[in-house]
Amino acid sequence: MQEYRCRGTITVFLSILSVLFLSLACTLVESARVQGARAKAAVVTDLGLFSVFGEYERGLLEDYDVFFLDGSYGTGTFQKELAEERFQKYLEENLSAGESWYLKGFQMFPMQLSDCEVENYALMTDDNGAVFYQQVVKNVKETLGTEMVSRYLESRNEVEKQEKAGEEYQNSESNNQAELTRIEQEAKEAEEAAAQDGVVVIPDEGEEIQAPAVKVNPLDVIKKVKKMGILGLVLKDESQVSTKAVEKAQLPTGRTLNKGNLEMKKAETGLTAETIFQDYLVTHFPCKTSEEREGALEYQVEYLLGGKSSDRENLKYVVNKLLLMREGANFVCAAADASMRRQAEVLAMSLAGATGIAALVPVVTTALLLAWAYGESLLDVRLLLAGGKVEVVKTAANWKLSLQNLGRILEVLTECDQGGGQGLGYEEYLRLLLAGGSQEKYPMRALDLIEANLRLKEGTENFRSDNCVAKVRATADWELPMVFLRVPQAFLGKSAEGRQLQVRGTFGY
Repeated sequence: MQEYRCRGTITVFLSILSVLFLSLACTLVESARVQGARAKAAVVTDLGLFSVFGEYERGLLEDYDVFFLDGSYGTGTFQKELAEERFQKYLEENLSAGESWYLKGFQMFPMQLSDCEVENYALMTDDNGAVFYQQVVKNVKETLGTEMVSRYLESRNEVEKQEKAGEEYQNSESNNQAELTRIEQEAKEAEEAAAQDGVVVIPDEGEEIQAPAVKVNPLDVIKKVKKMGILGLVLKDESQVSTKAVEKAQLPTGRTLNKGNLEMKKAETGLTAETIFQDYLVTHFPCKTSEEREGALEYQVEYLLGGKSSDRENLKYVVNKLLLMREGANFVCAAADASMRRQAEVLAMSLAGATGIAALVPVVTTALLLAWAYGESLLDVRLLLAGGKVEVVKTAANWKLSLQNLGRILEVLTECDQGGGQGLGYEEYLRLLLAGGSQEKYPMRALDLIEANLRLKEGTENFRSDNCVAKVRATADWELPMVFLRVPQAFLGKSAEGRQLQVRGTFGY
């Protein structure tokens, strides 16, 4: 059988055309490979940042339910180079992760990391603690109900009323004292009228009013009481007050802080955010009546309000605020009740009887009502610190201090150590004070406490709030050698140079 063989031939034109088609195909494949490499570089970069932020400070999460990365890595000195080293380590590990044994001989994306850098970062203390504030609110906002906001609005309104009443109380006391001084001065200059056997003669009225004789002037007693130490009046045992103190100069509010260069949006604002944050403060920091009071300070909610360096000073600050709040509310109650006002008028007649000046009676009456409200307020605050409850708005029915006992207020105070009562407790009154306080100061004061508390624990002795990173923006530079372009470049007689890829990534808690 005869065999036929075909001889393969190709024309020069077809050869050139084949090279062109092959080059086009390789270029298309290479372009797709570059895009795939770019996508892989982006994924690896994001994984690297995620891995870096996976090393969050565990103490912050366990104790305060927030995520932040310690940028000093326990050294106490912030260095972004430390984060860049960790970033590079994770980039290299994530680049080779997931490689299969059957692909070891050929890599579609044989990239190599040439450089990485953390360009921008935001720190926990930036913008007066706004970064910390935003994360706290964001973390718990999803579980928030409208009931909390409603309660907060009620608290805001109530504390505004209480503060206004307190201011009016102070003004009334000042004006009353000035009027009393003026009348007493006039009485000295006038001819003295003799008082006879408990009968008060008021010449202007032309009548005699029978009033009981008074052995102890309660106004003199209250004047002496106000000169005494306030903590000794409202506490059963003042010696049990915590002596803990912190060095303000070593805390975020007292020292120069590291500053981030990445601006973060303030997405959480308004009443809802304030409600969440203040509830967070009360639930994460102890106060005077808390069962567990561990940390650099024991009265930490009081520190949020007062910002003083010692427990004693912070407690004193809060007690004075509570006392003023109760004075205003109690004075409004006493002045509005006809029976209580009549009692004060009768006693004022006895006190002013020796002068025989009718104008002195209403002034002394007001002074007695102010003193009576002050005495009742001392009982209120003492009851709160003993774990009891006090009504926000009182009536004569739930008023505790009688006018007859005002002169023996020191004895009566010792009977208010058993707690009990109805209304709001000490913690609820602290919430009222927080609602009416300086909102902008709370985040940084909270960071003071967090830092001071964590420094007492093993492993976080060098903790600093302004070293904690909330968010970063970083870049990673990659080298990608050419693969499919080697064919057309071989025909063209050129070297196959690789591509440079730069990927930017952003990650934050």
